[in-house]
Amino acid sequence: MREPPRNLHAAHPAGAGARAMEALDRLTSRAWFSYGMLLLLQGKVLWGIQHRDLAVGDESGYYNRAFLWFKDLSVDIVWSPLYTAYLGTLMHLTTDPFVVTTLHRIIVVVALDVMVLALMRRLLPSWIAWLVAAWWAVLPVTFDTVSTVHLFAVVPVVAAWLLILSRPSPWARGSAIAVLVITTVLVRNEYVLATGLLAGVCLWWEARMARPVAHEPARARASYVLAYGVPFLAAVAIVVFFYSRTVYPFPELLTGRTFPRHDPQWSAHSGLGPKHTYNMCQVYAVGYQQRHPEWTKNAMLDCQELMQSTFGIPIPSLLEMLRRNPAAVLHHFWWNVTLIPGGTQLLLFNASAGRVNPDYFPVQLGSLRALALSVTTAGIAVYGLLLLSRDRRFWWEHWLRDRALGWLAMLCVLPVAGLIIPTQRPRPSYLLCQGIALMASIGLCVFVISRRWPLLERAARGLPILMLAMLIVVPSYYPAHAGPRPLLALYERLAPFETAFNRSSTVFLVSGYRLEVHGYVGHNYFTSPLIDFDYSILRDAPADRPLPAFLDEHGINLFYVDEALQKQLSANPIQRALLTSPETVGWKILASHDTRAGRWMLLEREPASR
Repeated sequence: MREPPRNLHAAHPAGAGARAMEALDRLTSRAWFSYGMLLLLQGKVLWGIQHRDLAVGDESGYYNRAFLWFKDLSVDIVWSPLYTAYLGTLMHLTTDPFVVTTLHRIIVVVALDVMVLALMRRLLPSWIAWLVAAWWAVLPVTFDTVSTVHLFAVVPVVAAWLLILSRPSPWARGSAIAVLVITTVLVRNEYVLATGLLAGVCLWWEARMARPVAHEPARARASYVLAYGVPFLAAVAIVVFFYSRTVYPFPELLTGRTFPRHDPQWSAHSGLGPKHTYNMCQVYAVGYQQRHPEWTKNAMLDCQELMQSTFGIPIPSLLEMLRRNPAAVLHHFWWNVTLIPGGTQLLLFNASAGRVNPDYFPVQLGSLRALALSVTTAGIAVYGLLLLSRDRRFWWEHWLRDRALGWLAMLCVLPVAGLIIPTQRPRPSYLLCQGIALMASIGLCVFVISRRWPLLERAARGLPILMLAMLIVVPSYYPAHAGPRPLLALYERLAPFETAFNRSSTVFLVSGYRLEVHGYVGHNYFTSPLIDFDYSILRDAPADRPLPAFLDEHGINLFYVDEALQKQLSANPIQRALLTSPETVGWKILASHDTRAGRWMLLEREPASR
């Protein structure tokens, strides 16, 4: 793909300085140098990742599901099985959750760095391509996203874009559609819209470009059928293989599976319908809590009460929500739409100038830096698009025509945001592919502006110096954000007792992170129900009644007592027996350790008393 001629107004003197700048310019265009410097930059940013805590939230659930693949190549077809197969494969190296989740994150981050730079080098001049790829690489909202599955989902989408740009061939285009089919079914279902749009774009493209071979209609028609049909059938075969390995086949695929002791509110353990309904429960509760701070429940774990009071059932589908209380749903949609500016700022700059969090987890709000960058970026976009429109013939002939289908393929992902944002929220983790498309568009605008302002192109000759400066100036992310790692500490205490947590009959009570303990320690996805508890349940325990009776009422048979709770229970004569002589009340000590903060214990209900 050719570049438009450089807009240089005068020949440069052949002095030593000019020769040095020309050498730097050539170095910038060298692929090995660009990729090497980008990976060094990413390595500098990731340095110290061992200071990261175990990931909370969905990562533990996917780790749990990955054990299905690790044990017998099984998957849950509903929950990103391609991703859990990847993580489960790495478990053959180690099943330690901290090591394997850190390793699989680093692999995805590095792979995407290479792919994003390769994509940008096909769409933009080499100097802008590197700057855009570096922009992507240094954003914590990408490499430090809470759940790696969202970052992994970007890989096949970028792979599809690269296939389309690799060569002007119907086989490349057919393969790109096949990759998006796999992505839709096995990673992120909402990409069905992007898949359909890309198929339509390619159909239009083939109808237009096939005219030169109209004199050979039968041969041309057969070649196109093969070019699109073979990759599509390969994609179907991959999907069928994963379906053959699912632990939840049809019809349980639609309804989910419940366990004999399962709490009805937690029947959303798996299945397409339950996955959707419980997701809507959580996302509605998050937005409602932002609009109504007086509602202080846990939006992720206690959303059923809110849904019951608002819609009449604890976990309704979106259609049921619309039918039962359309006004509440429209308020939910509009609230999410109002978060778009903040979500876009987070996606591009890792900070928001707004005051309301578009994410689920804490982010930097009220940022003047984000505001300044937003104004600058908007100015670049408006000016660049204006110049592009004025000189559209030049840019089409000299640059865009050879890359048009690649740009169209990237634009096909943008409407997916129209599905995500109103129903979920403009959370950056859900919009990473859209972020790449936006970054590439800003890079194109910079390129267009650089033709009007040649000083930018001449300054770009010194990009290798900037690369080296960034290696020095850009800080390592994790040491600066190091702090207590409570989940990892809890895991390390409980991991030796994996067998007790892994039993299908176990219902445990821990200090916190009950879902994460269930995934990281228990990792018994297929047989173990999700009805475990944390200390918040103890608020309902009568102070004048022995705790073992309260635990029995809730079916709890495994009880982790941390130092603070141990001191609290020891100070109450009614509860002291459970800690000092648990066998007298039907319990036994699995572990008891003294620390600087006191003593922690792990107690198990005696089997004979269950």
